[in-house]
Amino acid sequence: MPPGRGSAPSYRGARFGAPSTWAVAVAIATAAVYLPTLRNDFVDFDDQTNLLENPYFRSLGPAALRWMFTNLDGHYLPLTWLSFAVDYRFWGMNPAGYHLTNALLHAASAAVFCLLSARLLRLAFGLAPDARPPALAIAAAISAAFFALHPLRVESVAWATERRDVLSGLFALLALDAYVRVHVRRPGGFAWSALAWFVPSLLAKPVGMSLPIVLVVLDAYPLRRLPPRLGAWLRRDVRAVWIEKIPFVVLAVLTAIVEAIAERSLDTFYSLEQYGISGRIGQAFFALAFYFTKTLVPAGLSPLYQLPVDWRFGRPDVLLAMVFVVAATALLVVARRRWPWALAAWVTYVALLAPVLGIAQAGPHIAADRYTYLATLGWAVIVGGAVFALDCEARAGRRPAMPFAVAAIGAGGVAICLGILTWQQVGVWHDSVTLWRTAVAADPRCYICLNNLGNALVRAQRPDEASPYFDAALRIQPADADAHANLGTVAAGANRPDEARREYERALAIDPSHAFANANLARLLLDGGDAEGAIPHLATALAKEPNMAEARTNLGLALMVRGDAAGAERELRRAVFLRADLASARNNLGTLLVRTGHPEEAATEFRRALELDPAFPEAHYNLALALAALERQDEAIASVREALRIRPDYPNARRELVNLLLAAGHDEEARAEADAAEKASPGSAATTALAISYVQASRTRDAVAVLRAVIARDPNDSDAMSLLAWLLATATDADLRDGPAALTLAERAVAAAGDTPDADRLDTLAAAYAAVGRFADAVATARRAKTAADAEQSSDLAREIAERLALYEQGQPYRAD
Repeated sequence: MPPGRGSAPSYRGARFGAPSTWAVAVAIATAAVYLPTLRNDFVDFDDQTNLLENPYFRSLGPAALRWMFTNLDGHYLPLTWLSFAVDYRFWGMNPAGYHLTNALLHAASAAVFCLLSARLLRLAFGLAPDARPPALAIAAAISAAFFALHPLRVESVAWATERRDVLSGLFALLALDAYVRVHVRRPGGFAWSALAWFVPSLLAKPVGMSLPIVLVVLDAYPLRRLPPRLGAWLRRDVRAVWIEKIPFVVLAVLTAIVEAIAERSLDTFYSLEQYGISGRIGQAFFALAFYFTKTLVPAGLSPLYQLPVDWRFGRPDVLLAMVFVVAATALLVVARRRWPWALAAWVTYVALLAPVLGIAQAGPHIAADRYTYLATLGWAVIVGGAVFALDCEARAGRRPAMPFAVAAIGAGGVAICLGILTWQQVGVWHDSVTLWRTAVAADPRCYICLNNLGNALVRAQRPDEASPYFDAALRIQPADADAHANLGTVAAGANRPDEARREYERALAIDPSHAFANANLARLLLDGGDAEGAIPHLATALAKEPNMAEARTNLGLALMVRGDAAGAERELRRAVFLRADLASARNNLGTLLVRTGHPEEAATEFRRALELDPAFPEAHYNLALALAALERQDEAIASVREALRIRPDYPNARRELVNLLLAAGHDEEARAEADAAEKASPGSAATTALAISYVQASRTRDAVAVLRAVIARDPNDSDAMSLLAWLLATATDADLRDGPAALTLAERAVAAAGDTPDADRLDTLAAAYAAVGRFADAVATARRAKTAADAEQSSDLAREIAERLALYEQGQPYRAD
């Protein structure tokens, strides 16, 4: 307990070093304790969204800076984004660099707080400006160690996304230190330097908006710029104290407004209908008691303390917390003259926590370790002050010197224990599976934690272990759309599409705007050939999560199927921008570029996709198509062979290899490939491809022989039937031409297509009718074929059909050249 003014003993010199020396020592110790963070990965707890899937911060150019200073997606954090951009410049996406920056910022905060603690203790104990108490530096170091090495700090430091805490915290501490220094040296001056530090603190994270209240607390104690009686705070002679706070308050209010707008952009605020006033008040009382308890006993820490499903004001733990908070407040107010330091620490604690106590609830948590980063500074100063008080008592002759030594050693021991606990807690953040296992162990009824653990296991390629956690989440909260969507993901990965679809639909019945359920259901629809059905789901997903690169890739695919090349290119380029490391997006963009006549650029995209995923057979195949279009046949053959090496049962690649070999004049090799494909997979499209290649090479008789063999093996191969019918109906060689056989084959091929046969099959049927002299049927069928070609936007085919139609109308069959 600080002695009264004038009662402090005199000191001749400091034997234990200056506070600045101890500040450096505490900073080094802090950095050492957080050294294991360099081995930690990014975790699936906003790091995925904020860093891994966010391309906007990865530059220091004008567009990136504009985004940083105008983005209101959840929080307004321009300075934090800027720091991430600097990290990216040095480290790329190596998590060690981001963790190193966090650790260094926290170590710097520890050093600044050590110096601030020394100033505050000097003021609290009424020391003369020139006094150099030997134990002051040690006491300040104890305060700083209690702050910096406490396990509650781990979430803010070891979690890459929480850069905002350590960056904002450092600037806030610099603002507080500047404020105290100014008013110690020039009691009547204005703390412009404090205001200058306050601005970047708000730009790093708006949680410091309640700092003006802390400045008022400092004015009351220990600066004593305000009189002890509250009624005297409005006197004319203290008016300057309040005027000085105006710019701080204005900045804080503006920040609060901007933050409210940003929070609402994510729709995370709970309405009063969702979460009533009594529940919010209860949460505020609970959180104040919770953080105090965790400060004293840092056990059972978790990344997520979920708001319980049965939360209400009347819960026993809420009522007990309310009794504690009210009693503590009343006691400290009554004892304010005797223990002004205790009331100052309590008010500081409440003020710094006020924005996150749940009155304006955003998110599913009831508390979070990161919220204590600045709030417990007062308790840390008290710990150091208690040790220093023993030294003051000994120096004044009121107590033997031994208690101070014992207390200092004991406090050092506590700091070491805290450092060990912090070292262990850092390991909790090593990876996503470890993180969420710890959370589930801390609260087995946290259904969000169960979901997140399941997701982490899925990402770690351990889906069989994930399902039980999703099931457990649903037992606790049956209306959990996330759990249903996640079960759908597991089912889809196990090739159970019907089960996956049911789970996605259950998720959407609970939350129709659920981004991942919509996106994943759309993927199923695309795989099933329903591109039109997929597009609305993808639009809904992207309206909620615009940065979902996979969803944009799939939307690009769906638009390609629709025939909207411009829209597809827009979405695919956006996907590549969002996730430059997403191989599927680059592959799909390349596919579109081939179709739109840009094979050189397409080849570049395919090669980038293969740099990201060398075992991507579709990218090898598509690269072969692009190289073939560029007439680089040997490279194309090598590429398609690589696709087949990775996936031997790849019929399109086998067919393309046959085409390429024929085009390169390797007939025997092409035939051998086709025969091998047939043996490995009867009915393989490679043999049909061989026939088509023979047709293109004007080797009609060889093509007919191949197609007859295909149909002999598979009498239901309608593609082969249609092609053989065309050759038999239109062959210029009379010995090869067989109209009746052609008609039979053409009719079977059209019948196999159902109610809407395509233009090619109708065109073949018309030619077969003409080949047997049924010109009226030929004319009618050719007209149907032209209508179908127009609907398919196949202008070249429609023109050719029109030319053949003119022949049929003149009673002439069509003969291929």
